[in-house]
Amino acid sequence: MENIKNLAKALIKATAQIEGASKDSTNPHFRNKYADLASVTDAIKKPLNDNGLTYSQIIHRLDGGVGVETLIIHESGETMSNGVRSEEHTSELQSRQYLVC
Repeated sequence: MENIKNLAKALIKATAQIEGASKDSTNPHFRNKYADLASVTDAIKKPLNDNGLTYSQIIHRLDGGVGVETLIIHESGETMSNGVRSEEHTSELQSRQYLVC
């Protein structure tokens, strides 16, 4: 495993600063409120940037679904990533939301 000392320290600080995303969207099927991707992005962007972090999401087209990989990047060049594979019935947007949360 590569050294992610700077990234880990910054991520701990950023996580402490992140507040809950606004649940400003309504699921028309279940009629429940949820935080959409824009609200989640708004909640995390400043704390990440203030600590020298950013993220990118890479979409992988797969047979029978989609894969989404989230890459967290520190200003030192250190990175870490995580991914999820979704089935056909799960949208790319839902996968992106899942990984950001």
